[in-house]
Amino acid sequence: MNHNKITQDTIDALRPTIAPHYGNAILTVKNAKRKIELLCSGVLLKEHLGIKEDRQLQIAGSGCLAFADGSRGFCLSHARDYTILAVSENHSVIGADIEELSFDLSEKAVHHRAIVAKRVFPPALMAQYRAASPQEEPRVFAALWTRVEAVLKADGAGFYKEPLQHAALFDEWSCENIEFDDHMIAIASKSAIQINLIC
Repeated sequence: MNHNKITQDTIDALRPTIAPHYGNAILTVKNAKRKIELLCSGVLLKEHLGIKEDRQLQIAGSGCLAFADGSRGFCLSHARDYTILAVSENHSVIGADIEELSFDLSEKAVHHRAIVAKRVFPPALMAQYRAASPQEEPRVFAALWTRVEAVLKADGAGFYKEPLQHAALFDEWSCENIEFDDHMIAIASKSAIQINLIC
């Protein structure tokens, strides 16, 4: 769901129609971007999964969302311009992440990303990052970063788990990337993945 199409009128009109967990949070947060993310989350859950009431959801201590029965066949993620909802057709556990692709970074910003990669990417992913040419670096970094986030979300712990200390996780989960409108998306699942975008 594109954040740039959301106005205050949109928020006012749709807020009462979504699960109160999101609708009430919109009233309490001050950050305009966060209000839009909350609205988009609530609208996507309502439109694609029929979730309109809090009793249809569970929220784990790690912040992971689940259906009321505890199953986690869906995952939300936000970037600058979009909120996405990934849904598993067979109700298997999945994780998802979306990040904006950044192509025009300063040398200092690229250096900072290399430091982040070193601190976050397990050895196999770090090898892929180091092998990338300067031209490939923005896409490779985004693909690997979103993979890490998607796998950690699928695992259920998010960044409560240090990726470098749990490198084996990245062998346990299948992960696919897809580019969409200058954003990189990753979906992680235990089974083979085919991503079908619905906009």
